[in-house]
Amino acid sequence: MTMMQRNHSDLSLNARPQVEQLDHRALPSVAPAIVATDIVHDVAHIKADIGAIQAAVGTSGSAAVTADLTALTADIARINTNLAGGVSVSADLTALANDQVKLAADLGTSISQRLNNLVRHLGNEVRDVTKDVGRIEGELRDDLNELTEDVHDIGTLLGSNTNVTVTADLSVLNTDLAKLSADLSAGVSVNADINAILADEVKLAHDLGVNVSRDVRRELREIVGDVRELQGDVNSFSRAIDHNIKDIQHDVRDLTDALSARVSVRVAGDITAFNTALNSVSAHLAAGTLTAADISALSSAQAKLVADLGTHTNATVTADINALNAAMVTVSAHAAAGTLTTADVNALIGAQTTLATDLHTSLTPQVTADISALNGALATVSAHAAAGMLTAADITAVLNAQATLSTQLGTSVSPFIQRMLTGVTNDLTELAIELAGLHL
Repeated sequence: MTMMQRNHSDLSLNARPQVEQLDHRALPSVAPAIVATDIVHDVAHIKADIGAIQAAVGTSGSAAVTADLTALTADIARINTNLAGGVSVSADLTALANDQVKLAADLGTSISQRLNNLVRHLGNEVRDVTKDVGRIEGELRDDLNELTEDVHDIGTLLGSNTNVTVTADLSVLNTDLAKLSADLSAGVSVNADINAILADEVKLAHDLGVNVSRDVRRELREIVGDVRELQGDVNSFSRAIDHNIKDIQHDVRDLTDALSARVSVRVAGDITAFNTALNSVSAHLAAGTLTAADISALSSAQAKLVADLGTHTNATVTADINALNAAMVTVSAHAAAGTLTTADVNALIGAQTTLATDLHTSLTPQVTADISALNGALATVSAHAAAGMLTAADITAVLNAQATLSTQLGTSVSPFIQRMLTGVTNDLTELAIELAGLHL
C-alpha cells in the first residue's frame, strides 16, 4: 500500500469507522467476537435444520437419504467437538458440504415445498459457517503472508547491496520473522516479536540512509504497515478473548445465584459454606489428612446454617434439620474418638442433600463441588490468558467442568437454568474459536 493510499485510508476510517482500506485481502479484518458468535449460531441452525429434515422425511425416506442424514448428524457433532477443542474444522466443513449436496441429490426433485426449503436453507447455513470459519482462521495467516512477501521483496531489492551492516540487518529481520511465525503457530504471545520486527525495520532504514530507491522506501513502509495490521488483529483477538472470559465468569456467578434463588442470600451463602467444609472433610478423610480444624469448621458452618434457617420452617424442612443435626453429632463424636468412617460422612452428605432439595435449591454438596471446580478451571483460563499462554486444553477443562455440573443438575432444573447452562457452553465454544483464530 502506498503512502497516498494509506493517507486516503486514514481519511476513510475517520469518516466511516466501519470501512477498512483493503490491501491484498479479499475481506476486511474480522471482528472476532462477532464472527465467533455467528459460527456458534450457524452450527446450532444447521443442527436444527438437520433435525427438521429428519422429521419431514420421517420413515418414508430411502436408505440413501437415511444414510445421508446420519452422516450429516455425525458431521455437525464432529464440528461442534472440534470447535470447542480449538481444532481446525476446514476438513469437517468440506465433508458437511459434500454430504449436504448428496442429500439434496438423493432426495431428488419430487419433494414437498417445505422439505425443498429446508434443504436449501441447510445449504445456505453450511456456506455461511464455512465463510465465517475461513475468515476467523485465515486472518492472522493473511497478515503474516503479506509481511513475509514484503520482507522477501525488500531482500530481493537489496540483493546487490554489499554493505555488511545492511546484510546483517536483513538476516536479523528474517530471523525475527521466523520467530514470529513460530510463536503464532505455538499460540504464545507475539508482542515481543512484533516490537522486534518494528525495531529491525527502523535499524535497516537507518543503515540504508537516504540514498535508496523509491521501491525500497515503499517496501519499508509496507513492512511497518503489515506489522501494525498484524498487531491490530492480534489485539482484536486478545480483547475478544478477555471480554469473553469476563462474560463467562459473570454467567457462572449468575448461574450460582439462580441455583439458590428459592432461599435468602444469607442462607444460600451458609449452604455453600457448609457444602465446602463438608467436601473438604470428605476429601481429607479419604486422603488420611483429616484434622480437628476440619471438623470444627464443618460444625461451625452447620450451626450457622441451622441458625439462619430459624424456627419458622415447615415440617419437612424441620425434619431435615433434625436429621442433619443428628448426622453432624455422629460425625463430631466419631471424629473425636478416631473412628470416623466414610459412611458417617456420606450420611451427613445425604442429609444435607435432602435439606437442599426440600429448600428448593440445587446447591447440594456435589453441585457446590462442581461449581468450585468450574470456577477453578475458569481462574486458570483467566490467569493463562493474562500471561499470554492460554491453550485449548485450558478451555476444554472448563467445558468438562461445566458438563459435569450439567450432568449433576440433570434435566429437572428449570428451563431458565438450562438456558444459562447452554449459554455458558456457547460462550466457551466462542472462546475456543477466538483462541484458534489467534493461532496459525
